Amino acid sequence: MLRALIVGEIPPGELLAEAVLAERFRASRTPVREACISLQNEGLLRGTPRKGFIVTEITPSEVRDLYQARLMVEPAAAELAAGNDLRSELFERWNELHDRMEALVAGEINFDTLLEMGRHEHSFHTSISEASGNRTVARFVGTIMTRVRRVMLQYSYRRAVWKDIAEHRNISKAIQDKDRETARRLMYDHIAMGGQQAMQLFTGTSLISREASVSLALDNT
Repeated sequence: MLRALIVGEIPPGELLAEAVLAERFRASRTPVREACISLQNEGLLRGTPRKGFIVTEITPSEVRDLYQARLMVEPAAAELAAGNDLRSELFERWNELHDRMEALVAGEINFDTLLEMGRHEHSFHTSISEASGNRTVARFVGTIMTRVRRVMLQYSYRRAVWKDIAEHRNISKAIQDKDRETARRLMYDHIAMGGQQAMQLFTGTSLISREASVSLALDNT
């Protein structure tokens, strides 16, 4: 179902009935209902009383709001994490995560590859928010990254590319070195560029340079 939604086999606005979905995916209605609820939590579907679910559309304003919220919170989370005494196992886990992402990018880029890359991206960002030591921030980032996951999948699937994984390594190193200012700046730049790329996809506008802030991602609707 996720694949069908991302690649456009099930278009935005379509009404999905559980019985029809169960037949299409050769499953009983219970797992289909659970899948629909999960996709509704991610923002891909919207429930309708006694009718089923409607496929939602990603709007430029939603993309802008998501990345604007990330820019408000995640750079600060990275700065907080850099100021904490973190266990070495965390940095080892991040390095393993980055290695797996690089191995995926080096191979064939397909939907399953991008889906796994999205999981790793989600894990990296949420773990930094958890390392900040602020549980409220961690919950917020976990929630918002779930919604961002759809945008990332849409962008990556259509362009068959992924952002530079070296950015992740640099953020990790800044946190490990307890360089709070650099950790904040690198996280800001990382999210800002992602926001610009996402806005280009959903509005057709051109990218601006990394040094030119995030006016494209934050101001255009």
